[in-house]
Amino acid sequence: MSPTVRVGVGLGYAMTGLRQNQTITDRLVFPAAVTTSIRAVSTDGTVHHLLLTVGAQWDVASAFTVGATVTSPGLRIGGSTKITYSNIVYEAGGAENDLGFRDPDAKLDYKIPIRAMAGAAFRYSRGAIEADVRYYGAESEYELLSSDSTGLQITADSAGVPTISNPVFSPTVNRARSIVSFALGANFSLSPAVRLHAGVFSSPSPVSAPSQSTFRAVDITGVSGGVSLGAGRLTASLGVSSSWGTTTERQVGPTLGGLSGTTDVSIKTFTGLYSISYTF
Repeated sequence: MSPTVRVGVGLGYAMTGLRQNQTITDRLVFPAAVTTSIRAVSTDGTVHHLLLTVGAQWDVASAFTVGATVTSPGLRIGGSTKITYSNIVYEAGGAENDLGFRDPDAKLDYKIPIRAMAGAAFRYSRGAIEADVRYYGAESEYELLSSDSTGLQITADSAGVPTISNPVFSPTVNRARSIVSFALGANFSLSPAVRLHAGVFSSPSPVSAPSQSTFRAVDITGVSGGVSLGAGRLTASLGVSSSWGTTTERQVGPTLGGLSGTTDVSIKTFTGLYSISYTF
């Protein structure tokens, strides 16, 4: 728009995948009876979105620049998932409850919320400093996994007399809370050919009501560092990044035996980055 003001528009494509495989076996022993349960769940699917982004950047002064972008919520353009489920319960007296479900064309609908980012950079003779703030909007409760198919349930009493029914699929719901994350980065020139880089960032979890959600909530903190080399046509860079976070303990159970336990999830990542470029 002018030598100091730039605007831009971008169209993006996002593909989100969700895969899970879970098998649970439990046995409850009473003084006069034994109950055994075997449950298996499997899902494998993807969902596709279009994302529209608009942004602007303004050179407030020769050494100071600010910018911002806004990305629309994801527009779902397709996707599907396969769901299989089975649950078998045996009673020592002969009673049995067998539930099976399969839908190769179920629906996965993971929603991508609105996103807004703003940043400011200050440049000086030996380097630069940049700070960024990112906002992700909330999503009210919606059906993450759904299906129009019905299951097959066979219940047999101790005499072996079966009762057949077709229960409907209970959708898995999801919701997300709004979050704000921060990032701060800087670089410093040791010489015309060597520049150091460092940064810190946060990434809060968008999981809402983690004690009830399918997903666990992990707030991530990270650091990065690196060095770039070269001042002519040939340049290179080498860097590392690490992030970490731990959930709060979450109760699991009770099992058929009436026992409860607690678990937590820790995430630790370490990434190596490198690049080589030659300018013609």
